[in-house]
Amino acid sequence: MSNVKSLNIYTIVNSRLDLLELQLFSFASFIKTPVNINIVDNSTDNDLREQFKKVAKSNNLNYISFGSSNPTGAGYRHADCLNYVWQNHITKDKINYSMICDSDIF
Repeated sequence: MSNVKSLNIYTIVNSRLDLLELQLFSFASFIKTPVNINIVDNSTDNDLREQFKKVAKSNNLNYISFGSSNPTGAGYRHADCLNYVWQNHITKDKINYSMICDSDIF
């Protein structure tokens, strides 16, 4: 049995496809060990949601649809998304490492 942990990266997207594509290129260029990339879609635009799904599928990545409807503002919608990822994905994985980042981090 191997004790090697893998890294799950949860990247939160909501508006800019070009930043996600740049981030994925950056990850592929600089991360040399296998990682599991999860695209967490917190957008409210249906066209963007389809584009994010397409990027996930074409790159063989996990796609998680969230889409907070919090009317308080963008910061609260983002906090809702972070909380969702934490409670429903990260805390349930007792084996691997996890990292959350926005799609403009590369």
